[in-house]
Amino acid sequence: MEWEVEEAKNNTLTLKINNKYIYSKYNPQLDVERFIESENIVNGSKVLIVGLGLGYHLDYLIENYPNCIIKYILLFPEEEAIYKNHNVKQLIESENISVYTGEPKFLRDAKVIIPQVFLNVVTEKHPLFTFLADIKIRQVSFKRFKNQMEENFNENTSLFNEVAVDSPSNKRAALVSSGPSLNETVKWLKQNEVFFDIYCVGSALKILLDHNIQPKAVLITDAQDNIINQLDDRYNGTLLALCTANYVAVREFKGMKRILFQSGYKLAEEFVKGKNQFLLETGGSVATTAFSYIEKLGYESLFLFGQDLGFKGENTHAIGSTSGRKTSCNNRLEEIEANDGTKIYSVQNLLTYKRWFDRAIPNSKMQVYNTAVSGAKLKKCEVFDVKLNSIEQL
Repeated sequence: MEWEVEEAKNNTLTLKINNKYIYSKYNPQLDVERFIESENIVNGSKVLIVGLGLGYHLDYLIENYPNCIIKYILLFPEEEAIYKNHNVKQLIESENISVYTGEPKFLRDAKVIIPQVFLNVVTEKHPLFTFLADIKIRQVSFKRFKNQMEENFNENTSLFNEVAVDSPSNKRAALVSSGPSLNETVKWLKQNEVFFDIYCVGSALKILLDHNIQPKAVLITDAQDNIINQLDDRYNGTLLALCTANYVAVREFKGMKRILFQSGYKLAEEFVKGKNQFLLETGGSVATTAFSYIEKLGYESLFLFGQDLGFKGENTHAIGSTSGRKTSCNNRLEEIEANDGTKIYSVQNLLTYKRWFDRAIPNSKMQVYNTAVSGAKLKKCEVFDVKLNSIEQL
């Protein structure tokens, strides 16, 4: 790791790590000010700032948000010496300012500030890489669709009717996603559909309908307009829509619809107060949201279909799904272990969802089975090969 402190154009100091500028080489403080202000921090809240460097981000937070409880992460052991040698303010820790030591309670409701420049110098070998990458992906997505999500929320909540929560009609649930293995297991699901309450993500609906399977419910979460292409007039079940899902798709659906609410989204958390509604952990994807919903309903077991989270060939999704696409040389691929012991490829967003499942499944009261034999290996998740097993054996 190469650290280089040099003079910026405005005669203050700037910093390079491995020849990458952490701050602007022209006006570092102005660059930091613009970034912090874009994060919409509420004075008095909890803030976790990732990376110390020369301390400019931390200095600005302390000076302009004096009532915040601030913790900071030292990404590299060299940072403390760099800071002490070059920052004239010399931070003194207090009740409101301290190093983050991994307390989950603090992180639960803290605003996490991750300057992209620090993330750029953290390699995949760094112990915090996956933690930071997962948070950053969610933050970028939220910022990108923030206005659209709010518009969807306002429109969808105008349709909200407080109804009783769904109850299982079977002890087993099936969650159908659109990974490549669904093409191999969908016929088995049709033959055994009476044993399950079937839920599916929007991108898998057309495949199920093509095999004459009517799921109990289909779930959509995407804020964008093209989500409407996932719905099909042949479907006569229930639409489960996250409150920030595209309102046009929700409005145009002709059947029964139910609005769901996610934790971590302030508008949703405020809206459900005093109502008989639960908040869902979304995990960043429609499948992880569906998992949370199914778990809330109290099923004994859950069978995952098309939950590959990786792929062997070019296709990242099942043929016939509305999310189907092929990988290209531009995709950053990572090799991971599959359930059958072979190696498959995955991409960053799928790996983020895999890590969510790896945390959720071991803590679930449900017994979870995965039918994607050549899909990603998930922690504490039993593989169920439809070619070798019978549902009646369980």
